[in-house]
Amino acid sequence: TAIGRRLAARLHLDFVDGRALALVQEAGAVGEERPPRKILLTKLPFAKALYDPKADPGETDNLWPGRPQETVPALNTLARRYNDLRRAALAPADAVMEEENLKAIRALGYVASADTRDEDLIPTRIGAADLDPLGLLGWERGSDLEPCVQMAQSPTAVQLLAGWYASTRADGRWSAPTATLVLGAPRGGLSQLALHGINFQGRLVRLTVSVDGQPLATEDVRHGPYEIVLNLERAPPPGGKLSLRFDIEPPFLPEERDGDERILGLYFHSVCLQRPAAGD
Repeated sequence: TAIGRRLAARLHLDFVDGRALALVQEAGAVGEERPPRKILLTKLPFAKALYDPKADPGETDNLWPGRPQETVPALNTLARRYNDLRRAALAPADAVMEEENLKAIRALGYVASADTRDEDLIPTRIGAADLDPLGLLGWERGSDLEPCVQMAQSPTAVQLLAGWYASTRADGRWSAPTATLVLGAPRGGLSQLALHGINFQGRLVRLTVSVDGQPLATEDVRHGPYEIVLNLERAPPPGGKLSLRFDIEPPFLPEERDGDERILGLYFHSVCLQRPAAGD
């Protein structure tokens, strides 16, 4: 499947009772096939998927949204086994895989790719992903997250979740019509959300911002550069994290102008938490 194939070069397998756990140490993906189910978490393309390979060999029916009773324990098991393997350091980063392991990886549906970026990295310890199809993958720890994401910079781009295109300019990147990301709050008092970017659509765009699953505001964004500052209902605690979702209407179809087949939302320079200015 497309989801299973965007994994990078160093995959490692651990076999327990004939079941394979595939780990990608240098790309944003982990997966496990534990019959009768197969679970995948990938960063690029962003996806959370639960499949029944026997009933659905083509993996076209993602069971994730409707099977929480199966998904939750599978996520807990995946995180626990990943952490156990990394802690035991059973797979050196420069290990050469035997042909038997390569065949097992291909059987899981993975094809290696060398296109690995810093923002795809997974830390040595993860938690269980949440059930939101566009939410946290499990490796975004609040203590490691920055309160400001500069869209063109890999060190903070790791905090981008679903709905972001690769940066092709030095000052930012495009979102899809729906996009999610997570911000950290290492310090207290960060009670405003500031968005900066450019509306290239040539028309008014409506942006809805949700925080931790709750709508915060809807803004009309005019053509050209924009700066949007929103007051949060409550500041995140120090060491906490804030999950953001942007819904953008109408979508932008650049193919009408230059053959670009992407479906775009808004162009963002940065998304940041900040303290209110004096007098706000």
